[in-house]
Amino acid sequence: MEKKYNSKVDLWLYLFIYISIILSAVPILLIDFNWIVTIFLFVILAALTLYPLGIKYTINGKVLSIHCPFFSTQVIDIFDILLIESTHTLDSSPAASIDRLKLTYKHGCVIISPKKKKDFVNHILSINSKVHIKIN
Repeated sequence: MEKKYNSKVDLWLYLFIYISIILSAVPILLIDFNWIVTIFLFVILAALTLYPLGIKYTINGKVLSIHCPFFSTQVIDIFDILLIESTHTLDSSPAASIDRLKLTYKHGCVIISPKKKKDFVNHILSINSKVHIKIN
């Protein structure tokens, strides 16, 4: 049975996106206003607004798929997961929140931020009870 978990999205992420684009756009729009540039900036703003909402973590059978828009989907065998631990690192990852989980598996690690962390971890444990958990 397939189960999808959405990424938790922090307000600070949207504030950062909006402030960055607005601060960079103000001089362009005030000094030399151009409709093409304005439309282009709104398209970028819309894409960056929707981007975090497209981050999803799907458990299907014994496989975890991590989908991040504009990037390839990462697939991890749940039986390869060794450790799930809390982290607040700001490392680049398919996570739209600083309330994150670091999944260490046989071939590396990945940082994610499921909105329903407890449900996600319990789902992983229901498939692979050997996963070590270190969550605050």
